[in-house]
Amino acid sequence: MFTNIVGEYMTNNDKKFLKVLNQDENDIKSISKEMNISYLITKILLNRGIKNKKDIEKFLNPTYDDFHDPFLLNDMKLASKRIMEAIELDEKIWIYGDYDVDGVTSTSLLVNFFFQIGIKVQFYIPNRHSEGYGLNKSAIDYIKMQKGNLIITVDCGITSISEADYANEIGIDMIITDHHTPSESLPKAIAVINPSRHDSTYPFKKLAGVGVAFKLVQAVSFEFEIEVDYLSLLPIVAIGTVADIVDLIDENRLIVKKGLDLIKETSNLGIKSLIEVTGL
Repeated sequence: MFTNIVGEYMTNNDKKFLKVLNQDENDIKSISKEMNISYLITKILLNRGIKNKKDIEKFLNPTYDDFHDPFLLNDMKLASKRIMEAIELDEKIWIYGDYDVDGVTSTSLLVNFFFQIGIKVQFYIPNRHSEGYGLNKSAIDYIKMQKGNLIITVDCGITSISEADYANEIGIDMIITDHHTPSESLPKAIAVINPSRHDSTYPFKKLAGVGVAFKLVQAVSFEFEIEVDYLSLLPIVAIGTVADIVDLIDENRLIVKKGLDLIKETSNLGIKSLIEVTGL
């Protein structure tokens, strides 16, 4: 179907060469007609390697059923079990985030979700200038002083081996959710949820941090036997996913497409305020 062609263009008076893909016109026209989509959209999809009818339909019109099972992520069952235990024992749960958009939306997502199911949690976002990125022992000490029992990290923690050891030493359990590349060893936590783990068999590796946090929401919702409130939560996940500049394919495509649609009717006051001040 594809043939490589070489074109040339000019920039700063220097001749450059650009390799592009060209498809058979009959293939484009046939798929365009069969799928009832424009010639241009068809060509773009083919250029992106989305070739057959099933893949095109899934890309253009994803459904919530296209989400992968959250329990396919390593340690997800351990994480949901520990969270349920913390809730039953009325332990203090802390969400430990990051100061960028992915980290803040991840934190917001979990705080909002737990609030919806009647669980009050605390959150900690380190100061960009005085603390820097990721877990630090002073913050863990502070959470201990506040009688915290369980820390759930979002968008950080995958390389915080010494910090996880310290939390263990002072009696705080930790669940790590992250999407960054791990080192050779994983932190010693109750659960380490990351599709980028070297031993991960999860079908999609490119979730943003907020996407990984959302998989935890799905898993805990399953344990509680409740439906995920997509209307209020998915717009938050979509904002963080877009801001983290991850590939908009597979679950990321589903998150962003559905999330942007729901932003128009969300009840989330923060998002409503953002829409108002930006004139959207």
